[in-house]
Amino acid sequence: MTALATLPIPATGLSQDSLAKLKDTYTPLWEEAQKAVNAAPKDRVTDATDVTGIKKARTARLAIREVRIQTEKTRAEMKQDVLNLTKAIDGPAKIIKDFCEGHEARLQEDEDFAARAEAARKAQLKTERAALLAPFGINTEMMTLGELTKPEFDAFYNTTKAGFEAQQAAAAKAEADRVEAARLKAEEDARVRAENARLKAEADAAAKALAEQKAAAAAEAARVAAERKKAEDEAERLRAAERAKAAAELAEANRKAKEAADAAAKVVADAKAKADAEALAAKKAAAAPDAEKIRAIAAALLAIPMPSVSSEHAERVEGIRQAINSLAARINATANDLTN
Repeated sequence: MTALATLPIPATGLSQDSLAKLKDTYTPLWEEAQKAVNAAPKDRVTDATDVTGIKKARTARLAIREVRIQTEKTRAEMKQDVLNLTKAIDGPAKIIKDFCEGHEARLQEDEDFAARAEAARKAQLKTERAALLAPFGINTEMMTLGELTKPEFDAFYNTTKAGFEAQQAAAAKAEADRVEAARLKAEEDARVRAENARLKAEADAAAKALAEQKAAAAAEAARVAAERKKAEDEAERLRAAERAKAAAELAEANRKAKEAADAAAKVVADAKAKADAEALAAKKAAAAPDAEKIRAIAAALLAIPMPSVSSEHAERVEGIRQAINSLAARINATANDLTN
């Protein structure tokens, strides 16, 4: 006969009486279940005509099923007893708990009266102090203003006010500096435009003089050409009258005419080259002093010292410095254009 195994029952948190009652109740059922399983046939049914094997399997199954049903019924009955006991335990305990909690709440309110009054005082103090700090544009939401003593808050208030006023003064100065820089730039732009207009007028006058010189040279060349043609026509007329003499005279006349034309062309070319050189030299000489004056303006702008400001306005001052550098670069470029 196969030895029966002992039913494992967890004993965690159970009293000895409860543990003994569980063992006494479930051990017989556990032994019956094992006996029913041990009595069941070990051979499996493999043939549909094995009526005896099928009947034994049914009988063994029903015996095991009966133990299982009895076990489930016993479990339900024991659990219902536990549930009833739990309700019986909880009911009086809840009455006592509710009774005590009601009186505790009332007494807790009395106990916390001073703390609530102090909290209300600090909340009101925080509201009043936040209103005092509001004009300075700071966020007091997360500040424990109600916890500060009067000397601590006064020191914080004075420091905050001084910082705010210094910031406002710096902003006002930066704006004044910006306006003044804009005014100086506008004046300088107007002066540069006027100077450029004067220089352009002088350049236009020089160009006009050069054009007149070129026109005079062209007229001289046309006159020489007309005279040459006239000489050629005269030679042709003489050739018609005197063939033999005309040939020699014509050759001589052509030689002289060519020399005269070459000389006239040279005169025109020399006059043009001289006029071009004189015009360019005059333009550079006239522009040199003005170019130096313009460069002096750029140097004066670059020499303007930048003021020391707080870090939050440093970017604006840097923008002013860059604007001055850019303007100085354009002024120097203008001066270079005058002498190149």
